Formats: sequence, C-alpha cells, structure tokens
Amino acid sequence: MQERISIEEAIREAGLKRKYVANKLGVSDTYINEYLKKPGSISVKNASIICKLINVNYIYV
Repeated sequence: MQERISIEEAIREAGLKRKYVANKLGVSDTYINEYLKKPGSISVKNASIICKLINVNYIYV
C-alpha cells in the first residue's frame, strides 16, 4: 500500500512553485494556500491536473 501524503507535500516534493500550480489550476496565487488546505473542495478536473503536475497516477473511486 502506498503512503498517503498531503497535496501540499506532494507539490513540494515535486519541486513545483505554488504560483505555477495556481496558474495551472486557474486560481490566484494568493488563494492557492487556502484551496489546497481543503482537498474536498478540489474538483475532479483540478485533482487530475495536480496529479499530472506531480507525476502521479490516479484512480477514480
């Protein structure tokens, strides 16, 4: 079983800048911190984008 880590930690480990991720998600770079703290509010489309950015395969459950 794979270890679960937060989205913020995965972005950090991938070496991505928050501003870059915010731009790809279509949210402001000032809002990205709050957005990532509430993973339940992230749309499936944006979750898919995050997975592609951090090079993770995802499964729809």
